[in-house]
Amino acid sequence: MHKMMLTRLDIEVEVAANGKAAVDLHLAGASFHLILMDLQMPLIDGSQATKELRGMGVASPIVGVTAACDGGPEKTAFLASGLTDCVSKPLTINKIATYLPAPKNPYNN
Repeated sequence: MHKMMLTRLDIEVEVAANGKAAVDLHLAGASFHLILMDLQMPLIDGSQATKELRGMGVASPIVGVTAACDGGPEKTAFLASGLTDCVSKPLTINKIATYLPAPKNPYNN
């Protein structure tokens, strides 16, 4: 669903099925302008994947997307893993517009 929303804005999207796949994409040389990271993913959760990406030198914004971004301890721990920010589900263009590259940002005039 998130992929459909972003592709309608003509944004190229790569989906990683789990945290390990997200790390493996970068190990293979991929780079992205923005990474949306779910907290609860199989194999490696979003916190661990974010720590690994930051440890590899990935400087792209990594925005956590989870129901846990309500200000509780899960959000604090997720942010501490190296996130740029955390937004709550459901994901909307309004919530991530500030992280989109300027030409793709529908709210950038």
